Amino acid sequence: MRIAGCGRHRCVRGSRGRGGGPGRRGQVTGLNNEGVTVGFWSGMNNANMMNDNHGLFAVNGHFRTADFPAASPAAPPVDQLLGVNDRDVAVGFYTDANGNTDGLLATPQR
Repeated sequence: MRIAGCGRHRCVRGSRGRGGGPGRRGQVTGLNNEGVTVGFWSGMNNANMMNDNHGLFAVNGHFRTADFPAASPAAPPVDQLLGVNDRDVAVGFYTDANGNTDGLLATPQR
């Protein structure tokens, strides 16, 4: 995915969900008319609710992880994509190590 517009103008790194992805604990939060799916997944499920969250997107049925490359990410990471329009612009948020939450816009690369 690529950041389409946010205060920091950085790129989101995408990867195939090796050992992770929606096969773990995932939630789809958006689907557009072009078939692009967005959401988030977690590889943890702790009783203290300190679980990791990774953004996800799927184009043509291929799921990818999409985490915003914050200079100091939260631990565990918190990245979620929450919706996507028909122009493939996804919206979501990430949390940094200081607990600050920032919005982001991202566009899946086909």
